[in-house]
Amino acid sequence: MKFSIIIPTFNAGKRLIKTIDSIIAQNYKDYEIIVQDGWSTDDTQCILQNYESRFSFFRYYIAKDTGVYDAMNRATQKAKGLFCIYLGAGDYLHDEKVLEDLNKAITEQKNVDIFYGYVIETDDGKYKTLIRKINWKYKVRFAPVCHQAICAKRELLNDHPFDTQYKIAADQDWLLKMLKMNKTYLFINRAIAYYPLDGVSSNSNDLFIEEQKQIHKTYYPIWQLIRQTWRVVVGKENNNRKRKD
Repeated sequence: MKFSIIIPTFNAGKRLIKTIDSIIAQNYKDYEIIVQDGWSTDDTQCILQNYESRFSFFRYYIAKDTGVYDAMNRATQKAKGLFCIYLGAGDYLHDEKVLEDLNKAITEQKNVDIFYGYVIETDDGKYKTLIRKINWKYKVRFAPVCHQAICAKRELLNDHPFDTQYKIAADQDWLLKMLKMNKTYLFINRAIAYYPLDGVSSNSNDLFIEEQKQIHKTYYPIWQLIRQTWRVVVGKENNNRKRKD
């Protein structure tokens, strides 16, 4: 199997339907869908049962977890695909050719560990394209690449699971860890998913920034120090603090 598409969820209800349907609509069919649910108390389980009864490639599991990245790790251990893609409940693939185009890139570039494109943020009817590149500038600026845009080898994700000490930015920690380990990346110039700004990370921006700083400092402390010093000199860091106050 080529792809395992993993969806961690908790009390997502009908937001899940749009996510799952965007996968089922794909032209390329060599995939499985795994939903890892944290014992939802709404109608999530009824929705999951309905999909499982209709589609052989659909599986779901229910277990208490310590957060979204713990759920992602659990699902990855059960996955069978060569590559994993992670979508949050409410996220949805950009169009019906996403998996087809990813498969083409994987077939042509067999030695690449991590393929990635970009996401489109949606917020109250407004759309914003987020194109970020993982290169030497990423070490300096550390502009986040959303996990919805990532397609990575399953064996790599199992060997190096998400660090659950981070509640919001563990995917960013994983990307920098792989960059530090000299794993290979390939940017695909196409939208992978729509990313609605109503998830955990988008509603906890201050925590995300603090985790992001800690992660950057862990892997590239000199660049982090230079960047923070520059932000203080030009007044950006002070302005952020004033806004928080």
